[in-house]
Amino acid sequence: MLIGIASTMLSEQRVRVKEDLAHAESVAETMQRALLRPPPGRLGMVTAAAFHTAAESDTLVGGDLYDVCVTSYGVRAIIGDVRGKGLGTVQTVAAVLGSFRVSAHEWEDLVSLTDRLELSIARNELRGSGTTDNELFVTALVMEILPGRREVRIVNRGHPPPIVVGPHGTHRLVTSPALPLGLGALSDASAEVTVHPLLPGQVLVAHTDGLSEARNAEGDFYPILDRLTERFREDLSPQPDDIVSFLQRDVTHWVSPLKGDDQAVLALTLHDAPRLR
Repeated sequence: MLIGIASTMLSEQRVRVKEDLAHAESVAETMQRALLRPPPGRLGMVTAAAFHTAAESDTLVGGDLYDVCVTSYGVRAIIGDVRGKGLGTVQTVAAVLGSFRVSAHEWEDLVSLTDRLELSIARNELRGSGTTDNELFVTALVMEILPGRREVRIVNRGHPPPIVVGPHGTHRLVTSPALPLGLGALSDASAEVTVHPLLPGQVLVAHTDGLSEARNAEGDFYPILDRLTERFREDLSPQPDDIVSFLQRDVTHWVSPLKGDDQAVLALTLHDAPRLR
């Protein structure tokens, strides 16, 4: 009888544990969807696609971030990578994305927009602990595509420059990197805007270094430029979702089973005929 009672109690405990785990996974998934919203396929004159993978297989929320929105100044996008640990990383992701989703509609100047994002990091740190974390900062690209203009404007805050894939080949754009968000006070130099043409058929691909620095079993970095060149060499009109799907599959086959880093990719291309939503 005692054994039967003990077995019943253990069974009930296992059920409760499973329910708690299911609830935790549901909360984490809801948090990820709130923070990293999948971009709509069409945003005004832009088509977008993205993916995000957390380093921990059982974790949905990591330190990488992205977002795209249509504003009165054009289509604006951000991709970033929080360098830090623990709960502070997720809090910083939330602070930066929350600030971007508001400030992208309020600040016409792209450099001023990135300065506003930096201010959100400082305020988040003070609100959270009363002290600053010297190891916590955010590398980021803030990009803008103006209505009726076949070009992209970029502010680089210490992030890997984006790649262009299209009928004219695959290459990485040249940007003017400034200090990452959260470290701007260490220099008096202001960030600069670089402008690049975005020709018909070209796709702008921005990524975090979790992708380009993913290692295989031999310790080699994922050769993102070579892989994109090989895959889309004959494609005269690649689409963002094709590129994103390819990278997601290809880097999964490349990376070793050892612990890696968060990965995020954001791909954008222009339509010939703008359409506002």
